[in-house]
Formats: sequence, structure tokens, C-alpha cells
Amino acid sequence: MKIYPKERYRALNQAALNPSGDFVLYWMTAQRRPRWNHALEHAADLANELQKPLLVLEGLRSDYLHANRRHHSFVIDGMQANSRAFKETPAAYAPFIESELGEGKGLIKALSEQACTVVTDDHPGFFYPQMRSAAATQCAVSFEAVDSCGLYPLYGTDRCFLRAYDFRRYLQKNLQGHLELIPKESPIPSDLPELDLKTISAFGHWKLADESLTEDRGALLDRLPIDQSVRETSTPGGHDAGTAKLDHWIKEHLKTYKEDRNHPDEDGTSKLSPYLHYGHLGAHQVFESITRSEDWTPKRISPVSKGA
Repeated sequence: MKIYPKERYRALNQAALNPSGDFVLYWMTAQRRPRWNHALEHAADLANELQKPLLVLEGLRSDYLHANRRHHSFVIDGMQANSRAFKETPAAYAPFIESELGEGKGLIKALSEQACTVVTDDHPGFFYPQMRSAAATQCAVSFEAVDSCGLYPLYGTDRCFLRAYDFRRYLQKNLQGHLELIPKESPIPSDLPELDLKTISAFGHWKLADESLTEDRGALLDRLPIDQSVRETSTPGGHDAGTAKLDHWIKEHLKTYKEDRNHPDEDGTSKLSPYLHYGHLGAHQVFESITRSEDWTPKRISPVSKGA
């Protein structure tokens, strides 16, 4: 089993892991992708160690701030891509979209009653901290949050940097080791036991959105309790779309990015922001794709003195 830097994961309750549970639950919240994902990899490692199935639950609330068609459509694109991706693995993917405000309340608690343990994404922004804390106190088993936000762990230092210069200098001294501890591109073992979602009692009460993801997206959005006035854009969401955008940017624009990114007339930005924001891409995938393109490895970094 992979050992992560201690700064990458946190226990959020005092409950114990239940080895006789039916599955390991990965609650996908901020890092909505099937690859390059520390939290997913950790959950898959636990499932492999316990020889239990892996259940991936990806939910979409309807009561978050500024919930509207534009945000929802981008996330739903990602859920469709994740559904396709997890079909190629033994993991069971369970998409849940609230069709009524607060409909998902109690779902994590109910699933934890059948689970060995719960793993979720660590993220410091938006409603995630409050949502995680509330769920952790209700779970019947151990509940861990794993950080996949950036190349350097969120809790890698307790210092408060008042200047960007100071933070850059700190990273120059401390980042290198973390550049070699990246999550796997394909984290789910091919020999994990499989899970029949019909055996999960919670899904008798909370209806999954697997069928909804196959219908017309516009019709699905029409019936959701969200702001319908902010319409969708032509930019598709999802890990596949984000990866395609990343590959195009590296091939066509990376060489001139330094010069063009601050010139609007050159259209030189990466356009990766929405995919990073929704977790459809991660910093590790971007970093690894660039280093592969440039035939570079972190081992080529010259050591920086800790006293410098």
C-alpha cells in the first residue's frame, strides 16, 4: 500500500475502520476525476488491502451558492465522463443529483453503515469544510480527507506567508520531494472485487442519476431546482474534455506561453481554469504532462540549501 506524506491526509472522526463492511466508499466532491487523484488512489489502496469493492459516490447539490445551469451543466458533463471511465474499472460509480433541495441529506451517513471506511477530498474552499465536518460526525466508520489540491500539500507548513517572494523561496527549498510523490494516472487495481449497487440499501431511498446521465442534458437541467437564467456555455466539462484542452495547449501554446499569456490579443492563456476549478483536471496531471513534453524530471533540480 502506498504511504502518503502525512500532510496529505487527515482523520476527521474517531471511529474505527470496519473490516467486515461491504465496500470502501470514496465520496468524490472537489476532485471530480478518475485519474491523478490522491484521494481516489488512497481509497482504491484501502479496498485492495481489505479485498473489498470500491464504491465511488459523486454527488451534485442544488443548494450551493449561485447554483445555476452553467455550473450544473459543466459538472454533469464531468459526471457523464466519469461514468464512462469507471465502467472500464471494477469500481462501482454512483452518481447522485439532487432533484429537490436538500434531497441528499443523510446519504453519506446511510452509506457509512455498510462501508468499511469513508474517504473524501480535502479542500479548504466553498462549502466543502462544513459539509465534510458534518458528514464525519455522523459516520459510523473512520472518515479520512485526502488532499489532491496542489503539488505542495495544503498542510505542508503552518507558516503564514505575507509576501509571494517568501512563499516562492520556501517552495524552492521544500517542493522537490513532493514532485516525485504524484498520484497514479490509473489508480484502480484491475482485480478489485466488483459491487452490485442493488445490494446497497441506501440506494433504495436515494435514487441514483445513472439513467438521467444518459438523457438529454437540457431536459435534465430543466427540472432541477436551480437558477435557470444563467445559461450553459459551449465549453464542455469533464476529465476527457479537460485532458484534450491540456494536450492541445501543450502542443500548440506551451512554447510561447511565457510571452503570450499576458497579451489578450494573442489568446495565449491555457484555458484550463474551469477544469482545475471543478476538479476535472488536477495540478499533478498538468505538471506531469508538461514534464513529459519537455523530457524533464524533478531529479534535475539543483539542491537548494535550507539555510539559503
